[in-house]
Amino acid sequence: MRRGLIAAVAALLLVGAAAAAVLLVPGFGVRVRLHGGSPAPASASSHQTASSVASVTPTPTPSPTASPADTCPAADLNLVVGALTSASGGQEGVVALIADGSGSACLLSGPIDVQMLTSQGAPLATHQGPATTGQAWLVPDRVALDPWEPQPGEADLSITWHTGDQQPGVCSTTAPAAGEVRLNFPGGEITDGLGALSAGSVAPCGGEVDLTPLAQPATAGTFPDALAAAEDGVQKATGLTYSAGPCTPTGTQGCLTGGHVTGGEDAAFAQFQDPVAACTSYVYQDAAGWHPLDTVCTQAGDAPAIGATVTVTVPGGGCANAHVDPGHAATVSTCVAGGTLAGVDGGPDYVAETDPSIGLPMGTLWWHLSGVGWVAHDFVAPADQ
Repeated sequence: MRRGLIAAVAALLLVGAAAAAVLLVPGFGVRVRLHGGSPAPASASSHQTASSVASVTPTPTPSPTASPADTCPAADLNLVVGALTSASGGQEGVVALIADGSGSACLLSGPIDVQMLTSQGAPLATHQGPATTGQAWLVPDRVALDPWEPQPGEADLSITWHTGDQQPGVCSTTAPAAGEVRLNFPGGEITDGLGALSAGSVAPCGGEVDLTPLAQPATAGTFPDALAAAEDGVQKATGLTYSAGPCTPTGTQGCLTGGHVTGGEDAAFAQFQDPVAACTSYVYQDAAGWHPLDTVCTQAGDAPAIGATVTVTVPGGGCANAHVDPGHAATVSTCVAGGTLAGVDGGPDYVAETDPSIGLPMGTLWWHLSGVGWVAHDFVAPADQ
């Protein structure tokens, strides 16, 4: 599925007389991850959708007792990485988001260490300080979609490195530029590509990299309405600033226009246009407000929406559960194989649920696929992916 970083990265595109904010668009027709992109600040909005705020009572994060059987096996996990939103003091890094694609909850725990690799998967001469610790419970049926918008029931950590010696400030010995990153932990290892960051930028000074402790992210940012949440999501994914009115590209800033919102059941999506592609930002709401979930930018092919043709995609192969109604608690009608093409004829519906085994929130956005059933948004991608 979308487990590895998209390998094909489009060249910088000139738009009008400007460079369209040096927009990097990986693999048209696939989910945007824009690793190496710079998030832009969200703009306020007064737009509303027809959906009313759900009367959902948030569930407090529990502290379940783990057993060895709860340990996350590597085969069930998926990983996506993206550039940190800020760096200082000659330090750079990436944020790594980890999710559980299996049908049951599991515990991801340290020690965890990192290995930098070439784009062909060969180990580089990198090393790190003490292996990171921490733990996070992962809820099932998730795919790590957007490293900048982690969801409850996923896990994240940061991988950082210095670009130069403290004195004189220029690194005397660097590791060759990395193209992939591998995380090793008690359940095995998971790997993802570094995409746009691999163009010579991931070359740790002295070969040293460090990890922050494994963390359990809280709910993504909260916004008063669907468009404001969608704006935040699409701006972070593209690095462009949204404009509700006409926009002329400049030498430093491209345009992100549109913003038409289509509401579903406690969920919505907003459609935008950037200089080279159409972008759709998906959001959901709970008792706290609206939250960004995922952004898909395509030049060809359909992003998930009513009437679109999509493909079911599953990390590592296998199949995704299809339910007779939206929600994990609904009866599973079939397990649909990865690669299956289907038309979308219902949704988006957001169902707030709690994992019965660990008590963590596992609310999910769902689409109804014609002749298939209700499938979680994480497993639905543009047809040409």
